[in-house]
Amino acid sequence: MVLDYFNFALSNLRRRGLRSWLTMLGIFIGIAAVVSLISLGEGLQAAIAEQFEQIGSDKIIIQPRGRLGPPGSETAAALTVGDLDVIEKVRGVESVSSFLMKTARIEFDDEVKFNFVVGLPSGDRRKLIDEAQFYKISRGRALEEGEKGKVVVGYNYGAGRVFERPVELRDTINIQGKDFKVVGILDRIGNPFDDASLLIDEEELRDTFKLGDEVSQILVKVSDEDELARVSEDIEKRLRKEKNEEEGKESFEVQTPEQLLGAISTVFSIVTAVLIGI
Repeated sequence: MVLDYFNFALSNLRRRGLRSWLTMLGIFIGIAAVVSLISLGEGLQAAIAEQFEQIGSDKIIIQPRGRLGPPGSETAAALTVGDLDVIEKVRGVESVSSFLMKTARIEFDDEVKFNFVVGLPSGDRRKLIDEAQFYKISRGRALEEGEKGKVVVGYNYGAGRVFERPVELRDTINIQGKDFKVVGILDRIGNPFDDASLLIDEEELRDTFKLGDEVSQILVKVSDEDELARVSEDIEKRLRKEKNEEEGKESFEVQTPEQLLGAISTVFSIVTAVLIGI
């Protein structure tokens, strides 16, 4: 009986050969597409996890709350240099650093774009940025401490993805009306904001935009990573008191890399579940 059913099915496949092959081809393509999308999502999640591991398990990130865009966007409530001084006094804090980011008018070969410019600090605060390995040089050299009139450009500039002509070492880029010579090109990070950003000296960025003492993001290194949660809570309490803000209504948020990675993993889990459902 089973053999009869098998022969009947086989004879139908032979009679409708084209339809059968097209049906199987559709099934194969559907399965391959879903598996590929899931694999891509898992690979991207692993890459993001690797980036957070490079930051280190002994770091705390402080940024404005309620920001609609990336650091440096106009919607962000400002942190200040004074906040760094407050954080340095918290027990368990080993070192503190910060980023200053702004959207600037970028001109190159008569083309104009608007992208992020990152101001790098000097001295001990620069060392913490280098330790976290946020940026890696692909060609040329890194920006020296306090160096004026020089810029390190993101990967997309050197790859020709921002302007029609790829930016090369020793080229001149005009940032917000000032000329800067390119001394380095960054390796690819994978984040479109980072790959299209430019690095200059922090004080020169402040002078260019006539800024006060605001900072866009604060990075904290703790002396004992086992105390990370306690130090994070103490920093939040100290800043809340300093800014005279109520709990739950802070203008800032204090997060560890694990917390940020957890939030991202949740999003990827939802996306993966939807793909599996499809």
